[in-house]
Amino acid sequence: MTSAFFSGRREVEEALVVLPPTSDPAFLQEIRRVIDRTRNPERVFRRICEDSSKPASMRFCALYAVLLRLRGTDEIELARIGDPTCLAFGGREIELSTTFFGRREAQAIERANGADLSDLNSRDGIRERRRKYIKGIFPESVFSGHPEAVLHIQAESIRKDSARHIILCTDGFARAVMDYGIYSDWPTLLEAALESGLKSILNKIRMYEAGGMNAVHFKRSDDVTALLVEV
Repeated sequence: MTSAFFSGRREVEEALVVLPPTSDPAFLQEIRRVIDRTRNPERVFRRICEDSSKPASMRFCALYAVLLRLRGTDEIELARIGDPTCLAFGGREIELSTTFFGRREAQAIERANGADLSDLNSRDGIRERRRKYIKGIFPESVFSGHPEAVLHIQAESIRKDSARHIILCTDGFARAVMDYGIYSDWPTLLEAALESGLKSILNKIRMYEAGGMNAVHFKRSDDVTALLVEV
Protein backbone atom coordinates (compact mmCIF):
# COMPACT_ATOMS: atom_id res chain seq x y z
CA MET A 1 0.00 0.00 0.00
CA THR A 2 1.00 3.59 -0.43
CA SER A 3 1.17 6.44 2.02
CA ALA A 4 0.06 9.90 0.97
CA PHE A 5 -0.12 13.34 2.54
CA PHE A 6 -2.88 15.48 1.10
CA SER A 7 -2.24 19.21 1.22
CA GLY A 8 -5.17 20.88 -0.45
CA ARG A 9 -5.58 24.49 0.65
CA ARG A 10 -8.79 23.99 2.60
CA GLU A 11 -7.39 20.97 4.43
CA VAL A 12 -4.25 22.84 5.44
CA GLU A 13 -6.27 25.81 6.63
CA GLU A 14 -8.37 23.47 8.77
CA ALA A 15 -5.39 21.53 10.11
CA LEU A 16 -3.14 24.46 11.01
CA VAL A 17 -4.29 26.38 14.05
CA VAL A 18 -2.55 29.44 15.40
CA LEU A 19 -3.24 29.43 19.13
CA PRO A 20 -3.27 32.63 21.17
CA PRO A 21 -0.95 32.92 24.19
CA THR A 22 -1.92 30.69 27.10
CA SER A 23 -2.59 33.82 29.14
CA ASP A 24 -5.27 34.89 26.66
CA PRO A 25 -8.85 33.93 27.75
CA ALA A 26 -9.44 32.81 24.15
CA PHE A 27 -6.81 30.05 24.46
CA LEU A 28 -9.09 27.46 26.11
CA GLN A 29 -11.94 28.36 23.77
CA GLU A 30 -9.75 27.72 20.75
CA ILE A 31 -8.53 24.40 22.19
CA ARG A 32 -12.13 23.28 22.74
CA ARG A 33 -13.01 24.24 19.15
CA VAL A 34 -10.17 22.10 17.78
CA ILE A 35 -11.16 19.14 19.98
CA ASP A 36 -14.80 19.36 18.89
CA ARG A 37 -13.79 19.43 15.24
CA THR A 38 -11.81 16.18 15.60
CA ARG A 39 -13.95 14.42 18.19
CA ASN A 40 -15.08 11.59 15.90
CA PRO A 41 -12.33 9.62 14.08
CA GLU A 42 -14.71 8.59 11.30
CA ARG A 43 -15.66 12.21 10.72
CA VAL A 44 -11.98 13.17 10.44
CA PHE A 45 -11.19 10.35 8.01
CA ARG A 46 -14.28 10.95 5.88
CA ARG A 47 -13.67 14.68 5.67
CA ILE A 48 -10.22 13.99 4.23
CA CYS A 49 -11.58 11.37 1.81
CA GLU A 50 -14.41 13.53 0.54
CA ASP A 51 -12.36 16.69 -0.02
CA SER A 52 -13.17 17.53 -3.64
CA SER A 53 -9.92 19.51 -3.99
CA LYS A 54 -7.92 16.29 -4.23
CA PRO A 55 -6.83 15.01 -7.67
CA ALA A 56 -9.29 12.50 -9.10
CA SER A 57 -6.52 9.89 -9.39
CA MET A 58 -5.96 9.97 -5.62
CA ARG A 59 -9.62 9.25 -4.94
CA PHE A 60 -9.14 5.74 -6.35
CA CYS A 61 -5.99 4.81 -4.42
CA ALA A 62 -5.83 2.25 -1.63
CA LEU A 63 -4.16 4.04 1.27
CA TYR A 64 -3.83 3.68 5.02
CA ALA A 65 -4.49 6.13 7.82
CA VAL A 66 -3.75 6.48 11.52
CA LEU A 67 -5.09 8.83 14.15
CA LEU A 68 -3.61 9.68 17.55
CA ARG A 69 -5.43 12.21 19.68
CA LEU A 70 -5.92 13.24 23.26
CA ARG A 71 -9.51 13.12 24.47
CA GLY A 72 -9.96 15.62 27.24
CA THR A 73 -6.98 15.57 29.59
CA ASP A 74 -6.72 11.92 30.57
CA GLU A 75 -7.57 9.68 27.60
CA ILE A 76 -5.68 8.81 24.42
CA GLU A 77 -7.41 7.43 21.35
CA LEU A 78 -5.69 5.37 18.65
CA ALA A 79 -7.35 4.53 15.34
CA ARG A 80 -6.29 2.98 12.07
CA ILE A 81 -7.63 2.09 8.62
CA GLY A 82 -5.74 -0.39 6.47
CA ASP A 83 -2.48 -2.01 7.50
CA PRO A 84 -0.57 0.41 9.72
CA THR A 85 0.12 -0.56 13.33
CA CYS A 86 -0.70 1.47 16.46
CA LEU A 87 0.93 0.47 19.73
CA ALA A 88 0.75 1.74 23.30
CA PHE A 89 3.20 0.61 25.99
CA GLY A 90 3.04 1.12 29.73
CA GLY A 91 0.72 -0.08 32.46
CA ARG A 92 -1.62 -1.36 29.77
CA GLU A 93 -0.44 -2.41 26.32
CA ILE A 94 -2.51 -1.91 23.19
CA GLU A 95 -1.84 -3.28 19.72
CA LEU A 96 -4.00 -2.24 16.77
CA SER A 97 -2.65 -4.29 13.89
CA THR A 98 -3.77 -6.80 11.30
CA THR A 99 -2.36 -9.77 9.43
CA PHE A 100 -5.28 -9.75 7.00
CA PHE A 101 -3.60 -7.94 4.11
CA GLY A 102 -0.37 -9.89 4.54
CA ARG A 103 -2.21 -13.23 4.44
CA ARG A 104 -4.05 -12.20 1.29
CA GLU A 105 -0.79 -11.19 -0.38
CA ALA A 106 0.93 -14.42 0.66
CA GLN A 107 -1.90 -16.42 -0.89
CA ALA A 108 -1.60 -14.40 -4.10
CA ILE A 109 2.16 -14.98 -4.24
CA GLU A 110 1.58 -18.72 -3.87
CA ARG A 111 -0.94 -18.66 -6.72
CA ALA A 112 1.45 -16.61 -8.88
CA ASN A 113 3.93 -19.51 -8.79
CA GLY A 114 7.05 -17.36 -8.82
CA ALA A 115 5.77 -14.47 -10.96
CA ASP A 116 6.55 -10.94 -9.77
CA LEU A 117 5.01 -7.52 -10.45
CA SER A 118 6.28 -7.56 -14.03
CA ASP A 119 3.62 -10.20 -14.68
CA LEU A 120 0.31 -8.80 -15.95
CA ASN A 121 -1.78 -11.29 -13.98
CA SER A 122 -0.01 -10.33 -10.75
CA ARG A 123 -0.71 -6.63 -11.34
CA ASP A 124 -4.35 -7.34 -12.24
CA GLY A 125 -4.68 -9.37 -9.06
CA ILE A 126 -3.42 -6.46 -6.96
CA ARG A 127 -5.92 -4.08 -8.58
CA GLU A 128 -8.78 -6.50 -7.96
CA ARG A 129 -7.85 -7.01 -4.31
CA ARG A 130 -7.62 -3.25 -3.79
CA ARG A 131 -11.02 -2.75 -5.38
CA LYS A 132 -12.52 -5.14 -2.82
CA TYR A 133 -10.63 -3.48 0.04
CA ILE A 134 -11.91 -0.05 -1.04
CA LYS A 135 -15.52 -1.23 -1.17
CA GLY A 136 -15.33 -2.76 2.31
CA ILE A 137 -16.24 -6.28 1.28
CA PHE A 138 -14.07 -7.68 4.08
CA PRO A 139 -13.90 -6.77 7.80
CA GLU A 140 -10.73 -4.79 6.99
CA SER A 141 -10.77 -1.92 4.49
CA VAL A 142 -8.44 0.78 3.18
CA PHE A 143 -8.41 4.56 3.30
CA SER A 144 -9.77 5.82 -0.01
CA GLY A 145 -11.63 8.71 -1.58
CA HIS A 146 -13.46 6.39 -3.95
CA PRO A 147 -17.18 7.30 -4.19
CA GLU A 148 -18.12 3.77 -3.08
CA ALA A 149 -15.49 3.48 -0.35
CA VAL A 150 -16.44 1.90 2.98
CA LEU A 151 -14.21 2.77 5.92
CA HIS A 152 -13.74 0.05 8.54
CA ILE A 153 -12.05 1.93 11.40
CA GLN A 154 -10.29 0.00 14.14
CA ALA A 155 -9.98 2.14 17.28
CA GLU A 156 -9.23 1.83 20.96
CA SER A 157 -8.79 4.24 23.85
CA ILE A 158 -6.44 4.14 26.82
CA ARG A 159 -6.01 6.29 29.89
CA LYS A 160 -3.11 8.67 29.52
CA ASP A 161 -1.54 7.49 32.77
CA SER A 162 -1.57 3.90 31.45
CA ALA A 163 0.72 4.63 28.49
CA ARG A 164 4.36 5.72 28.56
CA HIS A 165 5.21 5.30 24.87
CA ILE A 166 3.25 5.07 21.63
CA ILE A 167 4.43 3.83 18.25
CA LEU A 168 2.56 4.47 14.99
CA CYS A 169 4.08 2.78 11.94
CA THR A 170 3.47 1.53 8.44
CA ASP A 171 3.49 -2.14 7.50
CA GLY A 172 6.96 -1.69 6.02
CA PHE A 173 8.27 -0.90 9.49
CA ALA A 174 6.10 -3.54 11.20
CA ARG A 175 7.82 -6.20 9.08
CA ALA A 176 10.71 -6.01 11.57
CA VAL A 177 8.51 -7.92 14.04
CA MET A 178 5.62 -9.41 12.09
CA ASP A 179 7.45 -10.85 9.05
CA TYR A 180 11.22 -10.74 9.40
CA GLY A 181 11.60 -11.62 13.07
CA ILE A 182 14.42 -9.09 13.51
CA TYR A 183 12.85 -8.40 16.91
CA SER A 184 11.01 -11.12 18.80
CA ASP A 185 8.16 -8.84 19.87
CA TRP A 186 7.09 -5.20 20.08
CA PRO A 187 8.46 -4.51 23.58
CA THR A 188 11.89 -5.66 22.35
CA LEU A 189 11.64 -3.32 19.36
CA LEU A 190 10.60 -0.46 21.64
CA GLU A 191 13.63 -1.07 23.84
CA ALA A 192 15.87 -0.92 20.77
CA ALA A 193 14.18 2.27 19.56
CA LEU A 194 14.65 3.99 22.92
CA GLU A 195 18.28 2.93 23.06
CA SER A 196 19.41 3.50 19.45
CA GLY A 197 16.59 5.35 17.68
CA LEU A 198 14.14 4.40 14.94
CA LYS A 199 16.78 4.89 12.24
CA SER A 200 18.74 1.92 13.57
CA ILE A 201 15.67 -0.26 13.15
CA LEU A 202 15.18 0.98 9.59
CA ASN A 203 18.79 0.09 8.81
CA LYS A 204 18.27 -3.46 10.06
CA ILE A 205 15.10 -3.79 7.97
CA ARG A 206 16.92 -2.68 4.81
CA MET A 207 19.89 -4.96 5.54
CA TYR A 208 17.52 -7.91 5.90
CA GLU A 209 15.80 -7.07 2.63
CA ALA A 210 19.11 -6.55 0.82
CA GLY A 211 19.93 -10.14 1.69
CA GLY A 212 17.10 -11.32 -0.56
CA MET A 213 15.33 -13.13 2.25
CA ASN A 214 11.89 -11.55 1.74
CA ALA A 215 9.73 -14.12 -0.02
CA VAL A 216 6.30 -13.24 1.39
CA HIS A 217 5.71 -9.93 -0.42
CA PHE A 218 5.55 -8.88 -4.06
CA LYS A 219 7.55 -5.77 -3.15
CA ARG A 220 10.92 -6.82 -1.77
CA SER A 221 11.00 -3.63 0.30
CA ASP A 222 8.23 -1.23 1.26
CA ASP A 223 7.90 2.36 2.39
CA VAL A 224 8.83 2.74 6.03
CA THR A 225 7.36 5.38 8.32
CA ALA A 226 7.36 5.28 12.11
CA LEU A 227 6.56 7.70 14.89
CA LEU A 228 7.64 7.21 18.52
CA VAL A 229 5.81 9.31 21.09
CA GLU A 230 6.69 9.67 24.76
CA VAL A 231 3.53 10.37 26.75
